[in-house]
Amino acid sequence: MAGGTSIWVSKDAKTDPKQIFNGRLLYLLVTGCFYGFDSGNIGGILTLPSFENAFGLSGLSQEALDNRSVGRIEAPLDFVN
Repeated sequence: MAGGTSIWVSKDAKTDPKQIFNGRLLYLLVTGCFYGFDSGNIGGILTLPSFENAFGLSGLSQEALDNRSVGRIEAPLDFVN
């Protein structure tokens, strides 16, 4: 199992129906990669000391930072109701 296999060189890929390899699958694959990259990248940037200094977050307590995080999550929900 280690190392994985490639579907392009697998013997089983030759017997799979060609309909399963389509544009929709490629679209979902690419957008999923973009979403994962964006989430991981933003999560790392938010913890950088240079980011905290630039936006005035370095002097805040952990409680104040947590409250800001909750506020960012709840703010878009005000427009739903």
